[in-house]
Amino acid sequence: DPRSENHDKQLAHWIGDLLLSLRKRRGICQSQLSKMAAGIDRSYLSKAENGLVLLPLSKLLPLAQALAYRAKACRLCE
Repeated sequence: DPRSENHDKQLAHWIGDLLLSLRKRRGICQSQLSKMAAGIDRSYLSKAENGLVLLPLSKLLPLAQALAYRAKACRLCE
């Protein structure tokens, strides 16, 4: 469905922008964040921040925790 694909792309960009903003606000580089969120490759994080991949919750939650945000604050679990 083209609408679903478009929605996924928009969501990927929105999440990427949010991750980038939070990471920069925290003053850490991608490699630091990828180490803090064990199991996330730096190049994968870069793709996510650029909206090229839609992160599954299994990857998003460790990033949110590493950025000191609770899963509830993400509002993606609901």
